Amino acid sequence: MDFGLPKLEPTGFGDGFGRPAVSPARRSRFGFSGPGRPRNRRSDGNDRRRSPAGVGGRRDAGAPEVGGSQNEQEEDEAQGPGMLAAEGVRAVSIFTPVTETRALHPEKERTRMTIAEGIATEVEIEAKTTARFLERFDDSRADFQPHEKSMTAAKLASHIVETPIWALSILRADSFDFATSDYKSPDWRTAAELTENHERVIADFLKELRATPDEAFVADWRLLMGEKVIFEGPRVAALRGFIISHLIHHRGQLSVYYRLLGIPVPGAYGPSADDPDPTAAGGGEPNA
Repeated sequence: MDFGLPKLEPTGFGDGFGRPAVSPARRSRFGFSGPGRPRNRRSDGNDRRRSPAGVGGRRDAGAPEVGGSQNEQEEDEAQGPGMLAAEGVRAVSIFTPVTETRALHPEKERTRMTIAEGIATEVEIEAKTTARFLERFDDSRADFQPHEKSMTAAKLASHIVETPIWALSILRADSFDFATSDYKSPDWRTAAELTENHERVIADFLKELRATPDEAFVADWRLLMGEKVIFEGPRVAALRGFIISHLIHHRGQLSVYYRLLGIPVPGAYGPSADDPDPTAAGGGEPNA
């Protein structure tokens, strides 16, 4: 069974973290004569458990020495703290700095994903799902409202499409003030308009996103209403909250509009009642 834990590699050139491989003397002293086989066990089933010498530089008073010479103890202390490993596997230490590890093992360097790339991947996935919703928009029901306090279907769909526009303000400036903004929300009323503008807005968002360095994402950003601070926090948190989560929230609302109007609801994170799972003989469980 795989629990997602890192794999231990065969012993060869050290522990993989800049330390030498576990020596035979160290394995012998701590009772490993082979993979997973403790040496300090008598044939009568009684363990010979004794305090290991050399750990922390001291031995319990009166405790007998557990195998190994003084040289072996010094070798053990020189290796430093770490996890003991059975024969045939490298020891893994949590005490070696990452920078030291990378310097000693450049061949193990992994490609690092930037913050922008991580967010862009999520945006692209959500954009494809949103596009499926917009394609099913019924132009003839653009003015539908499930409640007098609710937005019309057209206004809600337009708001979903326009939401990533606000990302440009987050990425290009250190704050946004509603009190001084002259922004006008769009009112696209057809599936064609919604789909076309969705593609354009997402493309602009991704272009600006990928041009943003990591340090900019952890810098503070503020949302204001005049002198009132509505939000203050890392720019990456603003993007996730006000753009990605915001869009998903309203897309969920649109799915309710579609259900009330009899419009087939696309599956978002699994099949909906209108989109059965094609891999299941009896159809998938609905999520909308």
